[in-house]
Amino acid sequence: LIKYQISVDPSSQMTRTVGAVTQLLLDNLMTGVTYSFSVAAINSDGTGPDTDMVMFATIADIPGPIQNLMKTASSAISVTISWDPPEPSDGYTNISIYIIRYGILDTTGEIVTSEYTQKTINNLEPGIPYY
Repeated sequence: LIKYQISVDPSSQMTRTVGAVTQLLLDNLMTGVTYSFSVAAINSDGTGPDTDMVMFATIADIPGPIQNLMKTASSAISVTISWDPPEPSDGYTNISIYIIRYGILDTTGEIVTSEYTQKTINNLEPGIPYY
């Protein structure tokens, strides 16, 4: 045995031939992508058959910060805020939920969630500053 040939999909252009090693770190992969790979052994007589494909998925990136947070409406006891989603990056998947933290200054506050880029927070205390 002289070396191994590793083929990786979905970018079938990624084929590496390595020495007589039995493990390899595949780097520069995209996040949030499912890859498959196979290995073939090579010796002085030629290249053997590829193994069955084995699949694995890289971990998706976490989203970056939201953009353009603003108060869009308010009353004595409620506030509506809106924002734009984070800038897309390689591999981050659709956002499933937004977490909103708010409270009276110098308190631990409250946490609410939203599936959308807008949220109305009700039952606030009139005249009290919130963060």
